[in-house]
Amino acid sequence: MAALKALQGSGLFAIHLLDDWSAQRRYRLRSDPAFERRLDAFAARISEIDRAESNDEILVVGHSSGSFLAIDAVARAFQVDEGLGTRKSQVALLTVGVAELLVAMHPGAGWLRDRIARLAHEKRLFWAEVVGHFDALNFSRRSPTEELGFEKGGRNPRFVRIRLNDMLERSKVVAMSRSLNAFRIHFQFVMANDKRASYDFFSLLCGARTAKAQFRREVSETMAPWP
Repeated sequence: MAALKALQGSGLFAIHLLDDWSAQRRYRLRSDPAFERRLDAFAARISEIDRAESNDEILVVGHSSGSFLAIDAVARAFQVDEGLGTRKSQVALLTVGVAELLVAMHPGAGWLRDRIARLAHEKRLFWAEVVGHFDALNFSRRSPTEELGFEKGGRNPRFVRIRLNDMLERSKVVAMSRSLNAFRIHFQFVMANDKRASYDFFSLLCGARTAKAQFRREVSETMAPWP
């Protein structure tokens, strides 16, 4: 008990990481009925919104371990609703600071790889994946489809690598690096920028442009909430 309390107060997020590992294991094994119920409900909610409302866009966002949950929920939604993405709303998926490969690369996670493969070829979906070499907790080397060895020719995801220096003032980047707080850096994907950049989380969520329109821009262009 003393050791656990020491870890909890150490600032290393050890307890959080142990909880995360345990949850990922249950998810991979599909041994937790609560996971299945919530993901089915999430998928049903996506379909319900698409059927009932005339929005420009339905944007599903997954950060960190949420990336594989968002992928799974969207794949389930397309599976149960053949009309999803053909009505008035564009369906978009945004995965940032991603960790889906923590589960998908396990030999026993073929079912998740199948769902990623489905979304990679889904014509009714726009999927953008945003990563950064500055973040030690995400997979930034290649897109998930490349890492998993899928055949080329898929339309998703749009794989985008961003730079911390483009988003934040230099003094803040230096302070964050010196603090060695990996989680603070990891969460920058879902936090506000100091300056206009090619990736802006709140322009994507709250702006007038769809995610697809925002990511059509050149990497050198900045995102903005309004046309």
